[in-house]
Parts: sequence; structure tokens; C-alpha cells
Amino acid sequence: MATILLFTKGVYSQITKGIYSPKNVLDGVYVKSDEEQIVAIDTMVQEIKTNLNSYTKSKAFKDSISSSDFFLQENELKLVVLKTNNDNIEKRVSWYFADGRLIFAEQIWIDNKTNALVDHEEFYQGMGRLLAWIKTDKIKEDPTSKDFKYIQDGLLTQADI
Repeated sequence: MATILLFTKGVYSQITKGIYSPKNVLDGVYVKSDEEQIVAIDTMVQEIKTNLNSYTKSKAFKDSISSSDFFLQENELKLVVLKTNNDNIEKRVSWYFADGRLIFAEQIWIDNKTNALVDHEEFYQGMGRLLAWIKTDKIKEDPTSKDFKYIQDGLLTQADI
């Protein structure tokens, strides 16, 4: 039986995997704020990036303008990277996973002619909801905005692999 209690600081529930591992649980109750979850997600994403060469890489597809790669640790999906070149812009979207759940997505667009950053957005996902959307200017999108809700709904759909 899982118990969920709503408080002003966030959602608290009994969870025992990934960023919700026993070290993050106090007497069976999840106690991390959104900010603490984001820090934990950053740590996990860095760990995935650090260990990328130890994962099994599979190419899902490749054509003249795009490719998609999957990275697995044993049978667990860790990362999906989609790259495409369109109008002299390299567009790369990466989805990071832990314990079978989407935890982070990153979109980076780079101008191939100037190597300038065109767009960089980060999406932190926790407990089935978007925790934060950080735009190119490093400003967090307001979680009550219509755009935030639209991205939250679309993020899970896009990462449904």
C-alpha cells in the first residue's frame, strides 16, 4: 500500500528506487523537495555521461540528416540521443533514464556555420511530472504557465520509447 500525502513543499510517498532510493527515504516516507530532486538528477545525469563508454550503444536509425542512438547498461535504458541536421542547425535531443523512468531531457541546437549555441533547454522530470524547465537564458519557466503544462504533457509522450 502506497500512501501519498500532499504538503505545500511537494509530494511525499513511499518509494524505494532510483532518486527515491532508501537513502532518500526517512521511515518509508519520501522527503525531498523539487530542488533536492533536481540536484539528485544532476548527479545521476553526470554519472550516465561519465559511464557512457561502458554502456552498450545501439543505433536505432541513421539517414542522411539524422540518427538515433540508444545506450543500455545491461538491459536498462540509460540514454537516447536523437541528432538531426536541418537548415545548417545541428539539433540534438537527449533523454536520460534511471530505473526505467525518464529523469532528464536536454535539447541543444548549434549553428553549423558559426558553432554558436542557438538553443539549450533542460527538462527535469520527477515522480511523473515536470519539476523544472530551464531555457537557454538559464531562466526557469513558470510551472503555472500554459507553455510549462504543454511541455510537461509532451515530454512524457516524446520519451515513450
